[in-house]
Amino acid sequence: MSIEFLITAFIIVVSPGTGAVYTVGTGLARGFRVSVVAAFAPLTRDIAPCEALGHPPHAGILCVACS
Repeated sequence: MSIEFLITAFIIVVSPGTGAVYTVGTGLARGFRVSVVAAFAPLTRDIAPCEALGHPPHAGILCVACS
């Protein structure tokens, strides 16, 4: 294995995924409760994060009013 491959693999492994970035960003912008909902809402697959917070449904995506 080349050093370029090892460096690339290391960067990919240690970088956070989109779910982590979304959860941390939501927590910083809107608070702890909303970040917990953002972290667990994709596991439900039945409700969008907006609906979990009591907002009307938005076709399974966050709307501008909720962010």
